Amino acid sequence: MNNLTPQQKKRASVKALIAWYKATGHEGLKEYIRRGQLNRSLISSELCFSRSSWGSNKRLKKALNGIEKRLRSEGILPPIKIDPSNYIPVRDRSESKRVQSVRRLESLEKQNASLQAELDAAKDKLKQANIYDLYLAETGRMPR
Repeated sequence: MNNLTPQQKKRASVKALIAWYKATGHEGLKEYIRRGQLNRSLISSELCFSRSSWGSNKRLKKALNGIEKRLRSEGILPPIKIDPSNYIPVRDRSESKRVQSVRRLESLEKQNASLQAELDAAKDKLKQANIYDLYLAETGRMPR
């Protein structure tokens, strides 16, 4: 397995898992069950690949999940139970987004009002500067 590319190693791991599953049989799998699922550490050490392969090799993970699903349907593995104490209720994201949008709108309106006041002040200064320019152009001297 040393001269194989990463993709070939991943495929070989999946083939090894399937061959192991077929060779072990349902009675042999009972010793690999831990906490309602197959013991991934024990299986990976037996098949000579790293424990992290379950997370990095999507095909391997999918194959193991398929095996576990089949074992659950046959009654070898217990069904998955959702513990209500660990259940986190789903929040209504539309409400939080609405509140966030309202806050953002208020902030933008305040910023707009501030910028509008600055613009009005700048326009007044420009009018005054235009008056000075006109007076200077007519008389040739600056007013006091």
